[in-house]
This record gives sequence, structure tokens and C-alpha cells, in this order.
Amino acid sequence: MKYLRSKYFYGWIAATTLSLFLVNFLLQPDTYAVSPSSIAFVLVYLLTGLIVGVCQWFILRLYFERAYWWIVLTAVGEIPFYLFRQGYFLFLFYTVGESDSLMRFYVGLLAFVGALFPGIFQWLFFRRRVRRAWMWIVASAIAELWIPRLIGMYLIQGTSILLLEMSHARFLLAITVTGIILGVITGIPVADFINQVRQPGVNNEVDR
Repeated sequence: MKYLRSKYFYGWIAATTLSLFLVNFLLQPDTYAVSPSSIAFVLVYLLTGLIVGVCQWFILRLYFERAYWWIVLTAVGEIPFYLFRQGYFLFLFYTVGESDSLMRFYVGLLAFVGALFPGIFQWLFFRRRVRRAWMWIVASAIAELWIPRLIGMYLIQGTSILLLEMSHARFLLAITVTGIILGVITGIPVADFINQVRQPGVNNEVDR
């Protein structure tokens, strides 16, 4: 796995961390200011996918043709995630109620299942280009779990309080650590995929 020491692996980590910075600085206040059922909230999801897609596109465009499709798929993949989120919370409201322990479990499940939607859309980009493209769905779902984000916040703050309640210095550190964790998790399959397309004669039409 020498490719994990490659420039494209570290470039992916940097791009993912940058996208996390931009999303939190540009969109985080809007997320708390608008109603979750409003069109504006849908736009927040779309813009989130657009920002992440553009940042990661700067790496993918160097190795894949028509890499702009990554931006489109990443942004569009946030829409079914939003719809699933809204329906899921309505289900919890009418079934679980105010039970804190059950609510935490189901919200954690939401993060994992909901993350499958953008991951599957992004998988469409890789499926005919590389072998083992299914690895992306697994990695993106793991990355969307709260666990990597909580690790980042605990390492800096010693607690899982909201980022908006942190000081500016701790906020920057938490975003950096969390972005690196997410970049490493998703960067492992991406580095493998890039390594495949850089090697001539690799059969990329199997084991998707």
C-alpha cells in the first residue's frame, strides 16, 4: 500500500479538510437559522455537496476524465439524503417520542443509512473506471457517522459540544482534526482507485 504515502492521498486529505472548513464557515450559521422543512434548507444541502464536490474535484480531475461529474453527483446525492432525513425524523417523532436513549440510537442510525445515498451517487462515478468501486460506499458511510466527528471534537475540547459553542482556536483545531480523519477514511479507497488508473494494463471492468 505504498500509494498511501503518495501525493494524491495527502492531496485528498487536504481537499476534504478544506471542504469541511468552507462548509462550516459558509453554511453552518444558515443551517441553524432556517427551518429544516424550508427550501432554503434544501439549498444548504445542495451547497454542501457542491462545496465538497468542487474541493475533491481538484484532485480527481488530474487522474480521471470528465471529473466534473463528481461535482454533480456529490451535490445531487444530498437531495435523497435530505428527503430521507425529513421522513426519518417524522417517523421518530410519532414513534419514539422524547426518549433520549432511543433517539440517540436512531439518530446515529440515520447518519449511517442516510450517508449511503450520497455514497451510492458518488459510486456511479467510480463503478466503470476502477475495480472494487464498492469500497467507496463503505468508506463514505463510515466517514459520515458521528464517530469521526466526535473523535475530532473530543481530541480538542474533551467533550462533544457543538462546534458553534467552541472558541475560535478550538473550532479551527476541531475542524482540522475532523477533516483529516474524514480525509484518511475516504482517501484510502480513492488512493487505491487513482493507483489503478495510473497503472497501464489494469482491467477496471471487474469486481465493482
